[in-house]
Amino acid sequence: MKKIVLLMTFLLATALNIFSQVQEITERDYWEQYHAAVEMPFDISRRVTTKEEYFGNIPYIKETTDEFLNPDKRRYVEIYKSDKSAYKDELIQIGKVYYCRTNGDKWKKSEQWCAKQTIKSLGAATTLKFTVEETKLNNQSVKLYQQHRTNKKTSSQDKGKEETFYFDDKFWVDNNGFILRREMEYGRLEPKRIGERTVVVYEYNPKILKIKAPIK
Repeated sequence: MKKIVLLMTFLLATALNIFSQVQEITERDYWEQYHAAVEMPFDISRRVTTKEEYFGNIPYIKETTDEFLNPDKRRYVEIYKSDKSAYKDELIQIGKVYYCRTNGDKWKKSEQWCAKQTIKSLGAATTLKFTVEETKLNNQSVKLYQQHRTNKKTSSQDKGKEETFYFDDKFWVDNNGFILRREMEYGRLEPKRIGERTVVVYEYNPKILKIKAPIK
């Protein structure tokens, strides 16, 4: 009996070790998996919510909700708040027609995307590491992909002083290949100070999702 218990304990420990094993992958593998996951559900109704927090000189919180109703409807809402300013952008897309407004003003019709867009650059990396592992998210079996990047920049406060910054990016993919969550964090490495954090949550075929053209 004792031998059986020991054998079962060993097998369980081995299984857990295999399950949680972290495997290093290439940068190409990482981004191919990410793009495959976010592009896969184009024909599925979904809701994507994002919360971005910035902790710099002028801290802010930006929350967005991006909803897609198959086959050709979309609603995008972005709410920004800081000590200096605040705004709310709304966009509704019906086919190839866009309707936009800011801070509750009148809706304006457009033939192209008319909400704000932000493009960020991390600069050249000093070190890069990409990994994947099998784990759990909300009691669901998933694969967790992680990227850890560092780069050196000259401090804006101490002229000439070089500091190391980090960027951690991770996303969870279910067994069907759908992305469920993404988390990104950027900041100074030593001493560690978080500069920016973003969390993205994906929901597929939400029960209540109706998108109509706005009433003028």
